[in-house]
Amino acid sequence: MARSVSEAGMLMTETSFRPVDLVRIFSPQAVLGARTITALAMVDPVFTRDLRGTVVHVPRWAEDDGRGEAQPAAPVLGDRRRAGGDVHLGTALHLILPYKRGAVTLYGYAYQWNSFAGFKYFQSVMTAPDKFEPRLAVFFFTGIIFTAFLAWMRTQHVWWPFSPLAFALSGSWSMIVFWCPSSSPGSSKQWSLRYGGMKVYSNLRPFFLGLILGEFSQAVIWATLAAVWRLRAPSFPWP
Repeated sequence: MARSVSEAGMLMTETSFRPVDLVRIFSPQAVLGARTITALAMVDPVFTRDLRGTVVHVPRWAEDDGRGEAQPAAPVLGDRRRAGGDVHLGTALHLILPYKRGAVTLYGYAYQWNSFAGFKYFQSVMTAPDKFEPRLAVFFFTGIIFTAFLAWMRTQHVWWPFSPLAFALSGSWSMIVFWCPSSSPGSSKQWSLRYGGMKVYSNLRPFFLGLILGEFSQAVIWATLAAVWRLRAPSFPWP
């Protein structure tokens, strides 16, 4: 997941399979036992199933490489410590607001659905043990072979456009949501530089920056109004 951030530049990270899915390839999940499954139900949604972000502490020698999500924004703000402060502020708010306002009144995915996702998933495994499916091993090893092929082609041919990392992330929720807004700016930049040059590209930059600012400013404005009048904030418009 950290590599998907540093190499692919993903703003949101989410895996397409979890460690428990590796168990399913070779045996039923029920062989793990009730104690192990219960422990996995507590940590699976947090550490493996839906990360949404990889905020890691980065050594000073690696800060210039852009590793981690907090560090790249810090030089732009003029102080490397500010990005870390944003992380601490977000952590504090996630502790204060649920206890002060009630978690059931906040964003349902974070405080209701995702919190119980692991228990709901593994409950069915304990009550009705799953069966071994040989086809999963076929899918898994086919993916390994195809990924190795993509990696080999990338190292052997400069013209090869497909990345093994993109193939690994193609089935994740983050790519399903962000493939269009992530590819559109790159395509627009490429075409504007090729046919218009730096002048056209420079003239278009304020327009695209305005799109980003407009979306996030509207989210902040409506969330602020909802907080002042104690109303439910509008839902995030998933594509």
